[in-house]
Amino acid sequence: MARIKKALAALAEKLGINRAKLTFARKRFWVNHKRAEGNHKKALRAERAADRARANEHTKHARKKDREAARSHARANQYQGKAQYWIARIKEFKRKIDHLEQSQAEREAQLAQWQPDPGIHGPGG
Repeated sequence: MARIKKALAALAEKLGINRAKLTFARKRFWVNHKRAEGNHKKALRAERAADRARANEHTKHARKKDREAARSHARANQYQGKAQYWIARIKEFKRKIDHLEQSQAEREAQLAQWQPDPGIHGPGG
């Protein structure tokens, strides 16, 4: 019985650690996703500005805005890649937590099986 209780304590500790990691991964995903969105919007604004400048025959200004748009697109792609990495980590942590919770339930069932039932007092009692 002590072995089962020790295993339950270890499982509880692992669950706590993995839940903290899951929370961290979710935050990192959200931050990188927002950064990707922001840079994508910035690139679109720069492209529109470049098109307006080109329409008004300001080629130098249009080239500058095109470079700015290209940089922003590149940054958006980098952040999107990081966000996808964190999505994979989130899924991994969820699988680990589900497995640990299942193991914990099995151990608790084993512990309940070994503990005496307080309602049974023997014959005639």
